[in-house]
Amino acid sequence: MTRCSDEQIAENKRATERARAVLRPGDRLLVKCCGGSKSTVTMLGWQEPPLEDWIYSKCSDDMHAMHIVKVNGVRMTFGDPSDNDA
Repeated sequence: MTRCSDEQIAENKRATERARAVLRPGDRLLVKCCGGSKSTVTMLGWQEPPLEDWIYSKCSDDMHAMHIVKVNGVRMTFGDPSDNDA
């Protein structure tokens, strides 16, 4: 398993902060999944510490803000702007 660099960890934290300001339980999220597939889920909330950076739904508990593609049908990303431009 590859470990994230300190820079990646910091960007992930910033993405979580941005997402926390926007996302609410009940939001419909289109998220990127392993293997390149995408899935639409209804957000139930945020995990409890120490996993507080992760979003959970009825069927998944390991979604991160960096994996979100759309919120309620609107394209939205939470990564740093340089990553969003790609």
